[in-house]
Amino acid sequence: MRLIAVSDNGCSDTIIKTINIDQNQLIFVPNTITPDGDTFNEVFKPYFTGIDIYDYTLTIYNRWGEVMFVSYDLSAGWNGTYGGEIVPSGVYIWHINTQELTSDKKLEYHGHVTVLK
Repeated sequence: MRLIAVSDNGCSDTIIKTINIDQNQLIFVPNTITPDGDTFNEVFKPYFTGIDIYDYTLTIYNRWGEVMFVSYDLSAGWNGTYGGEIVPSGVYIWHINTQELTSDKKLEYHGHVTVLK
């Protein structure tokens, strides 16, 4: 990067420096979905940067610990169904395992999503 500074009197100075940008993980996970067919908030899909897309698992459980959905594909999301039917309204637990893109550091995230019909 090059910075050129000029004073009100016309004097200038230049400095050149290398800037390294470390890509950290950014995560956005919605907390509510409404799988009611209106095309808004239909799918629970976390959004990430800085993770290894080949080492990713999303698991969703109901309140009794039964697995409702599992995906190993970062681009896939849960549409609020289980066994071909939309699940009852309520709170579901999500769990994500992945790793950093730039290292082998394992990452684990968990939270809840509310399904509203």
